Amino acid sequence: MTERHDIADWFRGFIMEQSFLHRYPHYAYVLSQMATFHDPTMEVMAVSYQRGQLFLHVNTDFFMRSPQYLRGVLLHEVHHVVLGHLTRPALRNVAHTHIMTIAMEISANEFINELLPGEPLTLERFADKGILPGQSTRERYEILREAMERGEPLSGYAKQCVDTHHVWGVGFPHYDDNAPSAAQSHRSDKPVQRVIRRALAQGDELCIELKRHGVKIAGREPGELLEELLEVEQEPITFVDWRAALQMFVARMRAPRRTYSRPNRRFPQRVGVVPGRVYASGSGDKPNLLVAIDTSASVSYEELLEIARHLQLLHALAAITIVECDVVVQRVYPFQGTLNAVKGRGGTDLRPVFADEMLRQHRPDGIVYFTDGYGPYPEEAPSIPTLWVLTVDPEQHPFDCPWGEQAHFLLPEEWD
Repeated sequence: MTERHDIADWFRGFIMEQSFLHRYPHYAYVLSQMATFHDPTMEVMAVSYQRGQLFLHVNTDFFMRSPQYLRGVLLHEVHHVVLGHLTRPALRNVAHTHIMTIAMEISANEFINELLPGEPLTLERFADKGILPGQSTRERYEILREAMERGEPLSGYAKQCVDTHHVWGVGFPHYDDNAPSAAQSHRSDKPVQRVIRRALAQGDELCIELKRHGVKIAGREPGELLEELLEVEQEPITFVDWRAALQMFVARMRAPRRTYSRPNRRFPQRVGVVPGRVYASGSGDKPNLLVAIDTSASVSYEELLEIARHLQLLHALAAITIVECDVVVQRVYPFQGTLNAVKGRGGTDLRPVFADEMLRQHRPDGIVYFTDGYGPYPEEAPSIPTLWVLTVDPEQHPFDCPWGEQAHFLLPEEWD
């Protein structure tokens, strides 16, 4: 294979070699962001995340003896990373670590068609316990935990991992108490999500082109998978006075409207002929908002994360229907309090959200549109008041839409 001290150069050469790169382009880019070194303490391989850097621990002796497993194990490690197994608190701080280990292995092995060493933990081996395709790692943990509580033996399976997990940290054996957790390192170090974002992007045009050809990672489109890693527990970094911003919608909501079902005060005998006026009930009413999120490739992960945090504040002040849109409307759904994923990552077109059919169906009191503004907007203003919340510096990138109100939030330069 190679001398041990040349492992990093050999590794880069392998993942950028044409057959691997063409078959697994996004995997190659994720792997290219990892610092690779020979680690004889690993039986096969492991991945770890320390202070903003992904590390790949490779037992080169194993692969010198069994090179046929290299592709499959590399895909396995990428799945651990992009599925959040190294950093997500919900997957780390659990009562039954060995059960979570099994759930993680099942998820990491899903969608791998290459050879894997040993007896890998697959969906088929746990189908009788309720493990099905498409479930999340957390769902699989709960299913297996219930099986364990029914008395089904599961402890031995945790020893059948493809790779080594003890380098991961909290909730696993041999944890180094001095190593930062994902939450501790979030503000001081670059989050693992940002590593993945940059690895997958390699230029937004590549993401868009590969998506057109159906390229997937861990069984999902790169944009969908990437934004599933959103962590929104913290307060927004930027400030928007949402109470003041929503006054434009509240005023419209409380404005009188004419109706034939109420008598006119001047002509009360002419019910159904001369319309009367109806006023909204009171100050406790929340506006019904259509909140559009620009999910195109030009909107960064950090901007989407900040949008998700602002939505939690906005949720307390308004009833929200989310519209995810890049060049087309991708999804429409009522907001339940947390934005865990978005779908899109194509080009940008701001017009579909304002389509007559969309507005008639939802009849909002107002529209809030989170975007960087890099896309065409309707030439004519809609009949519904609109607030553009822009993620770019208005002096450097002015948004020249002549209608609607504008607000801005700009992330610190360190997040760019």
